[in-house]
Amino acid sequence: FQWAERYNGTGNNQDIATKIIYRSGALYVTGRSRSTSSSLSSDYLTIKYNLSGDSLWVSRYNGPADNYDEPSSMFVDTQGNVYVTGSSQNSGTSTSSDYATIKYNSSGDSAWVRRYDGDVNGQDNANDIIVDDSGNVYVTGTSAGTFLDILTVKYNSSGDQQWAERYHGPFNTSNDYAYSIALGSNDLIYVSGGSNESSISTTDIITLKYNSSGDQQWKKTFN
Repeated sequence: FQWAERYNGTGNNQDIATKIIYRSGALYVTGRSRSTSSSLSSDYLTIKYNLSGDSLWVSRYNGPADNYDEPSSMFVDTQGNVYVTGSSQNSGTSTSSDYATIKYNSSGDSAWVRRYDGDVNGQDNANDIIVDDSGNVYVTGTSAGTFLDILTVKYNSSGDQQWAERYHGPFNTSNDYAYSIALGSNDLIYVSGGSNESSISTTDIITLKYNSSGDQQWKKTFN
């Protein structure tokens, strides 16, 4: 046993880490942290530690609704920029949230924050993020449409949205979910999750391939 580092948030309440990354001699941890004693209020919380367990910086993000903000995934590039994504309330109701994606520089300062609100102002929950060598950021998750769709968004290194691609399965009343994203050669993007493809009552594994322009190349499913 080498060391243990604890973080107690400003609300002296529930603080839960959801992701840890090692990169270039440092550890990065992100999760949700209660900003008050209220169970309805939490922030994105991201910490950088050195390998001795000393905290180098701590950054919090509180969304515009001052409500429930929860990160789901994180990526750290070779320059030490940190990218965090998840879901963030955009109103006082629990049924309306946005993708919220943040880029921090190597000092923990916010370079930009981008929010994505779907077509029906419903629940939009980002689940995974990846960044290519040019600093383009790809985020995927689930976005409310008529039902739930797979939604993948690309931002450039400055945070400008390049495209947003939706996938809805063959059944009008079906739900589709994305949980993971991978980057291949030539900036090809692979997204995987679940979809009602073969039956409205069963969920299949689905994998989607996009090119760098967001055009779907193929869809593969497993029942």
